[in-house]
Amino acid sequence: DGTLRSTDMKGPYILNFWSSWCSVCRAEFALFDKKMQDQSLTIPVVFVDTLDFRVSGERFIADLNSADTLTLAFDQDSQLFLSLWFTVNPDTVLVDAEGHIQAIQIGSMSDLSMEFFNEIGEHPGVGAFDRLNPDVQPPAPTSEGTPEVTAAAQEPLPTPTP
Repeated sequence: DGTLRSTDMKGPYILNFWSSWCSVCRAEFALFDKKMQDQSLTIPVVFVDTLDFRVSGERFIADLNSADTLTLAFDQDSQLFLSLWFTVNPDTVLVDAEGHIQAIQIGSMSDLSMEFFNEIGEHPGVGAFDRLNPDVQPPAPTSEGTPEVTAAAQEPLPTPTP
């Protein structure tokens, strides 16, 4: 039926929320395209058009040189965008293999933030920290692999109140 469901997605992947009328979002497409073409960004990206008219988003995408290689989704009524408590575009989210959000970039991505997202996606758990005790360094990875993340680090974030 053309619906993109998180249960159908295989992580890690990046969700990039954008709008056709957003000049920063439009400029960001060039950076994503460059990083995907030179393969310095290896995590799959789903471009989610939100806060927009579908026809406007489709028209913008049709004009891009790489339109046929992009994975696109349209956020009907901006439900996903709003459920993540976003208020402006662009926003970018890294989702891991289990469907958990690992990183969020509010505003435009940069070379450094794309490299950061890519590193987290390729090396899940490395460099993880306990958000309730951020001054305590995590154990270093061993030859047996990445150490387990503590239970406190896996607790859900509190729900923001409007």
